[in-house]
Amino acid sequence: EISSDLKMKFNLYYKGVKKSVVPAVKEFEMRKAAYQYQRSTTAKTGSLDVNKVHSYKFNDDIFKKVSIQADAKNHGMFLLIDFSGSMFDSISNVLDQVTHLVAFCKSVNIPFEVYGFSSVNPDSNIWKDTNRPLDGTLDLDDLSLFQLTSSSLKKKDFEESMYALFLRSEYSNRSRSYDLGWLSYNQFSSKLEDWGSTPLHQALIISHYLVKDFILKH
Repeated sequence: EISSDLKMKFNLYYKGVKKSVVPAVKEFEMRKAAYQYQRSTTAKTGSLDVNKVHSYKFNDDIFKKVSIQADAKNHGMFLLIDFSGSMFDSISNVLDQVTHLVAFCKSVNIPFEVYGFSSVNPDSNIWKDTNRPLDGTLDLDDLSLFQLTSSSLKKKDFEESMYALFLRSEYSNRSRSYDLGWLSYNQFSSKLEDWGSTPLHQALIISHYLVKDFILKH
């Protein structure tokens, strides 16, 4: 079972992350407000303004008006993280940045999806039992494309996903004061999330469909 001290460290870490994104949140909200103000329009409602009815003989504008704000919520983030073996020494910093981006999205209510990709999925190629590819198929290079976290997750599942990212970061960064030799890798990751090569083109091709679904959903 994972140490309660490590869980406590995660809670302190994530609390600090949420605090550190506050300036970015304020900047985003200011820019959003400026965008809305700059593109706001005024329209007549078709209802009479009783305070202007008396001037109908010399004033044609006796209708109520309403201010229409521009839509400033058309945002979303789709993050694709390289989990190849060459990332081992830097994945801790990468996941730290991912955590900050996710915390920012949560704070400003922006939908997001985070996926990792590697090449440890023997079932990704349908011609695995043949010597050559079938016509019209794509060599996926044993692509494993796995969801790390998402704004669509329920609260408990989201918290567990962020904790799993933290554990992987801790596990990968052995230079920290924690001795994590006892922490089994499969306590927070599946075999399909292991280190592999970098099937980037294949991941981008599959992600094209995921992004389309993401846009339709949000």
